[in-house]
Amino acid sequence: EEEDEGEDEGEGEGGRRRMSPLSAESWKQQFDEEGRLINLKVLRVFIFYGGCADNIRKEVWPFLLGVFSPESTTEQRETLMEEKRAEYAIIKQQWSTVTKTQLKNHKVLSEFRSNIHKDVIRTDRADEFYHGEENEHVDTLFNILMSYLYYNWDVGYEQGMNDLLSPILMVCEGDEALAFWCFVGLLDMLKTNFQKDEAGIHIQLEILRLLLKLLDPELHDYFEEKNCFPMIFCFRWIVVHFKREFSLPDIMMLWEIIWSRHLSPLFHLFIALAILTFIRQQIIMEQLGFAEMIEYITLLSNSISLEKVLLKAETLYYEWGLLPTTLEGNKPEFKECMDLMNQLTKMLGIEKEANRMATEMTRSKKNMMDDDEDPVTVSDLENEKSEENGEINDDDKEGKEKEEEKEKRKRSTSLFDTLKNKIISPSP
Repeated sequence: EEEDEGEDEGEGEGGRRRMSPLSAESWKQQFDEEGRLINLKVLRVFIFYGGCADNIRKEVWPFLLGVFSPESTTEQRETLMEEKRAEYAIIKQQWSTVTKTQLKNHKVLSEFRSNIHKDVIRTDRADEFYHGEENEHVDTLFNILMSYLYYNWDVGYEQGMNDLLSPILMVCEGDEALAFWCFVGLLDMLKTNFQKDEAGIHIQLEILRLLLKLLDPELHDYFEEKNCFPMIFCFRWIVVHFKREFSLPDIMMLWEIIWSRHLSPLFHLFIALAILTFIRQQIIMEQLGFAEMIEYITLLSNSISLEKVLLKAETLYYEWGLLPTTLEGNKPEFKECMDLMNQLTKMLGIEKEANRMATEMTRSKKNMMDDDEDPVTVSDLENEKSEENGEINDDDKEGKEKEEEKEKRKRSTSLFDTLKNKIISPSP
């Protein structure tokens, strides 16, 4: 490990510090002679605590997004990409050869095409990569989104996908086929965000509410008093992965940290919770209600330090992990939150991965909550000893009070549908 890999990047929550980004040299050291990743777990730690250097993201992201298997050799990856490029060419040809007459007679396809075009011409145009008239990268965004439409008709195209694709294409340096397959991997990771019934989004918003009630009951009670549940103003954070809340360089680091899945596949919800805790004082002081929160969140972009958010989110995650050892762990809300988390991981098809992370958290959570301790490091991981994972004490009693609470916080589906479009719409 290089000396700069462990250098501190500044003190944050609880006196803890983050590491420097994974360097090109350290990235090379993660592979054996045939090009296989030696230890995926170690790589996850590097990325979670420091992110990646700009010059290796194009190589790292395909691993994080499932394009390449960590067990694959360099030769196997080269062969796979040849096959993937050929497959992408076939998919692209399917829609690019549709005639004007066919398009006119296919109202659904025509509408999708029109929506994609409207969105891509407004996507990150201020950035140099997409700036200017007749920009080829804007055309590439359109090509990939149309190709994904044909690749997965069940999902189709939804507003916000353009925001998710834009940084990927930038990292892939305009490589259309590579960006497409990375995008496929990301949407597979976020598939519950684009269900037609929006069940996955509603579950995540409810998990966020329960986390808020357990970890910041004062703010939860304030939102309840102001009739702010479900927290539709957090809808955009979940759907576009906080894309509009941070600068592009910051969002690239945030995404790879979330994708590392070092602590939890649901770590993005602790990111959301951390943001809420940072703005809680202003929310309460200004007595913001439901409508005001939507406007306030929309104007929040680039006003919060990513470094502080990451450190706070990590702290909140370990506070959550310690709840079973406290009286809070006996509350019905804790069991309900656990049940919803399990339901969501099943929907995502990552139950085993989530269970593995829960087991690892048992070993390290006490260290993370100790102000005198540093975060789990690579050396910690390499020398770790397996420990038995203690069972969570569940309280199976659910009374009328819980049901009344659920009814009280229900908001109509029509309200959700009306407001979500306002929240997610791209800026002109």
